[in-house]
Amino acid sequence: MAIMLRKMKGKTIQKEGQGTEWEHIINLIKILTILFILFSSFHWIIKKRVQHLPAQLTPAALVQQVTPAKLYKVKEGDTLWKIALQHYPNEDPLKAIHEIKQLNKLSSDSIKPGQSIKLP
Repeated sequence: MAIMLRKMKGKTIQKEGQGTEWEHIINLIKILTILFILFSSFHWIIKKRVQHLPAQLTPAALVQQVTPAKLYKVKEGDTLWKIALQHYPNEDPLKAIHEIKQLNKLSSDSIKPGQSIKLP
């Protein structure tokens, strides 16, 4: 960059001094610093706005997606409560019922004998 070539209003070549190389480097550093500050501010603002939102893929959700669901054929006299107690004795039955309903897209608690439902 010792010699810069430019065309300016009839002048064909103009030599520039050695000091301009440092000016270009200083200007580049200023621009990079401004960009860094802008992107850091943008990142901080976005982080603050989304930190209260729930994560869509929690580790439990990933395990649930990878683990295949078991099929259970509903028998006479079965209820979701009974199935939850039978298959998930160490868990909260209401939570298990909610997961069964969500997995099978059931809008109510009613199930029929012979119906196949997925168990988480």
